[in-house]
Amino acid sequence: MKRFTLMILALTALVLVNCTYLPIPLPQEYKLASEKYVNSQVELAMSEQTSSLIDSIRQETQTLISESIDSILAAQGEIQSLVEENRQLQTELQAAMSDQTATLDSQTKRLAEINKLINDINLVQGELIKNIENVPMVTLLTLQKALATYKPQPLQISRPAPPTEKIPAPAPTAKLRASSKTVVPTPEPEPKAVEPEPVQEAETLDMESTTTPDAPVETTN
Repeated sequence: MKRFTLMILALTALVLVNCTYLPIPLPQEYKLASEKYVNSQVELAMSEQTSSLIDSIRQETQTLISESIDSILAAQGEIQSLVEENRQLQTELQAAMSDQTATLDSQTKRLAEINKLINDINLVQGELIKNIENVPMVTLLTLQKALATYKPQPLQISRPAPPTEKIPAPAPTAKLRASSKTVVPTPEPEPKAVEPEPVQEAETLDMESTTTPDAPVETTN
């Protein structure tokens, strides 16, 4: 549009020049010089416009190229971060899968053990049922009554009784008769060793276990 306007202005200038100088006939050299001048001015204006246009286009292209380079670099950084996240997710997924396989293996082993225990229980239950079928009904009824009437008693723990020491008996006194006979005292019997009695739960000590010395025997001369 600018070029078109410049051309229109140049043509109007030529028309005006020709119109003003129509009554005066100009030689051909002046006409050529004026046309050259006008053409040079037009070319100069066009060159200036084209240079400014080229500069603006160059600046715009440079800005676009720099912006595109920045966007490409940013996209590359985002792509690299996404790749790293993908790698981390893959490692976590592999670890989770390995853990899941380990748990599945342990669960399968546990299920196999449980099935084995169930089979053993079923076998024992079958044997118990067979044994119960062989037991007479009277025995089962008595066992049921005994279980119904059974009351567990608390456990009583008594401390052991301290050992009892035997008190020595007093020395026997010599008895004198009315006659002239002398009474010889008998020697005191040696005390017997006390054997420890067995400890009984919730019972008192048996006092009959202690022994008394025999009565002295009188001898006459």
